[in-house]
Amino acid sequence: MLSRERLFTLRRLSEIWFGDNWKRFYCTVRRWFLDEPGVIIAGTGKKNRLRLIPESVAERVYQRRMNGGRP
Repeated sequence: MLSRERLFTLRRLSEIWFGDNWKRFYCTVRRWFLDEPGVIIAGTGKKNRLRLIPESVAERVYQRRMNGGRP
């Protein structure tokens, strides 16, 4: 991760990528980042985890998913 790289939440990425339908795709976006290298997990416990996604990781996942690739 670059030192001045922007960080996104799952909700924000869902809003950017899917617009008004973000709620419908939130769980899908969450699954995409569950085991993705480079994601920052903040908080303790299962319920209080906040995933922060660096811009470079978001771009990598977006390109892979929107080009029909699967992990």
